[in-house]
Amino acid sequence: CGIEDVKEFQDVIDELNAMINRSERGWVYSRSGGVHHVATALKAKRIISGIRKRFKGLIEGETAQPLPISDLLVGGRFSVIDVERLSPAAQRLVFSKVYADTFWELEKGTAKVKRIIYLIDELNKFAPKGVRQGPIAGIRAIVDEIASRGRSIGAILIGIEQYPSRISDDTTGNVATMVYCKMKASELNAQLYSGLSRELKLLIQRLPKGFAIVDHDTFNRPILIRFPRPPCAQKRPLEYNIMVHLAEHMAPEDRVYLRDLVRRLRYASNEKVYEVLDMYVKQGILPKEVVSDYTKQRGEVYERAKRSKP
Repeated sequence: CGIEDVKEFQDVIDELNAMINRSERGWVYSRSGGVHHVATALKAKRIISGIRKRFKGLIEGETAQPLPISDLLVGGRFSVIDVERLSPAAQRLVFSKVYADTFWELEKGTAKVKRIIYLIDELNKFAPKGVRQGPIAGIRAIVDEIASRGRSIGAILIGIEQYPSRISDDTTGNVATMVYCKMKASELNAQLYSGLSRELKLLIQRLPKGFAIVDHDTFNRPILIRFPRPPCAQKRPLEYNIMVHLAEHMAPEDRVYLRDLVRRLRYASNEKVYEVLDMYVKQGILPKEVVSDYTKQRGEVYERAKRSKP
């Protein structure tokens, strides 16, 4: 069959079977006039059948779908691609496809965003040290490429790894920022950490939960940070969801009125606040569920304040 007739893997297998059945004295003849040994056709059949089996449901069938590249390349969007349940080979296939369809868009200047941040968990699985051959070598080359020249075209790599010393030297050698959480002495003895002082290594070994060390050329010395932000700093005002919704749906020049609305919501009486919000709902400015959540929380705060009074 011609290449234009191939729609599925089964089409290729059917053609190979036909070639094998027509073989003469150990040789097979393709429709295009090519001559191959029957062992070559059998090997090709085994490889293609193996691909179908290893990537079942991923590259063909009802569950197989093209990568929604247009959904990934949206400004401000955080996309998670869960490959945990896939085999290592399938994980590599997905990673390669995501890279090909996003990194190359940046490189060609056709992406709809200026930057893409690749966040990879367990980075040493994708860029292991010392691996130059085999299936993983191609994936390592991709990670090395993002790390080495990604910044010049807007591709940023963030890797998470419990044992960074096991990551490719080409990748770690291009790291701009290192964030150290608590690690054991056996890891810190690796060559990767030779530039750290003995005192800093001891500090990293004793870091409590929620603390990390950030090392970057911008700073004269590594700095200690706390994460996540303390609960008191995470607390959002009651009006937060309302403000976010309005800001997303208002023209930039109209957002100056948000400050006045916040002042009303905070200091006006409950009756006046509910009247204004009800008007916004009727006008379609605010969705009813957002207003309902706000009024419920406001009522709870009011009741707590009333009970706390002597």
